[in-house]
Amino acid sequence: MAMEINITKNCENVTESSGNVSNFPVRCFNETSSSNGNWMPSEFEASAKNIVLSVVLTTIDVVTILGNLLVLVAFFVEKKLFHPFNMFIFNLAVTDFLVAITAMTFYTIDTLLGYWPFGYVMCGLWIYFDFAMTFASVFTLVAISIDRFWCVTWAVHYRRYNSKTKTAIILAVIWFCVFAIWTPPFIGDRLKHNEIYFCIWEPSDNREFVIFVAVVGHYIPCFIMVFCYIKVFITMRRQVILVENMNTTHMNVSNLQNTRHAVQTNSVNDLSNTHIGTVSSTVEQNNGGNRPHQMFRRINNSTNNSNTQSHDSGGPSTAGRTILRTNHSRERRIFITLTYVLLSYLICWFPFYIAFDTYAWKPNVVPGDLYTFFFWMTYVNSTLNPFIYAYTSKEFRGAFIKVLSSLCNCFT
Repeated sequence: MAMEINITKNCENVTESSGNVSNFPVRCFNETSSSNGNWMPSEFEASAKNIVLSVVLTTIDVVTILGNLLVLVAFFVEKKLFHPFNMFIFNLAVTDFLVAITAMTFYTIDTLLGYWPFGYVMCGLWIYFDFAMTFASVFTLVAISIDRFWCVTWAVHYRRYNSKTKTAIILAVIWFCVFAIWTPPFIGDRLKHNEIYFCIWEPSDNREFVIFVAVVGHYIPCFIMVFCYIKVFITMRRQVILVENMNTTHMNVSNLQNTRHAVQTNSVNDLSNTHIGTVSSTVEQNNGGNRPHQMFRRINNSTNNSNTQSHDSGGPSTAGRTILRTNHSRERRIFITLTYVLLSYLICWFPFYIAFDTYAWKPNVVPGDLYTFFFWMTYVNSTLNPFIYAYTSKEFRGAFIKVLSSLCNCFT
């Protein structure tokens, strides 16, 4: 979320920032640097701290861009990834990729230089895309959580009505809401703040929108996501118990059928050994001279048919158990992915929202270093997501390997 803390300082107080790297762009009017009192940017100082910071931030930018680009390419290389749930993941990758190329790269330079060197137009684009992608990511996570809640609570209804078309409509509504919510306050803020070296969205000057962002863009979505996650978790636990009970029932039924078959077989063998002579003569008289082994073959066939019928009626069918286990396994993998994605979001974003909301009313309470750190944590969330997909999903790992193998073959 592209927000810079707007603080007016005397130039002698700017020394709290090491070298030329300010924690955030500050308004400093240095009478010695300009006859009209306007602040003039200074050159980048190649100190050890600045170099290390440059390497770290640039690495984060590059990894985020390449990681999310890999996710997007994987979808087009491996068409089977495009099932309804993964369309939400695709949308998350789009927002993370746009954040990386339109927000993180520019903010890296802004952080290192201590001022905004790109002019008015790029400042507006930076702020607009940063906020818009934030809303899109949050609303997509809410949609994912509701989708999982729908899947485990009304499974039959979900399988009947869930489709790629429905998911595409949901994503279109998300993007419409993003632009409808964010465009008016963005235009209003740009009319008030439009300075050449400072790209600022000032929370203390937009308190009404800060409240709106806090409620609609964070706290309500967090409540929905946590509620849906707990519900999904409880239902998944019940499904695990159900599958275990079905497996136990099937084992007991199988053991009972095996015992019954053994008893029947032993009874037939005892009967043949004890009364073979009588049976043979009786069979020959009543069956026109048929041999005893032909009669026993019919008895055994009848026993096998009885066992088969008993198996079919004594417990869940093999096909039914297989389908249930397959569905449960798929939902479990999706649930694991959802778990890591939500944890990553909450860990990376929650501290920043607390600092952001606090700064809107009590600017002096939030230290500059802490604010900048929390700000970059929100960007790191976009860096982590591709690794989460690869770690939790076998189908994504396979697609990534396929894409990377193709790239390696192109260079060899």
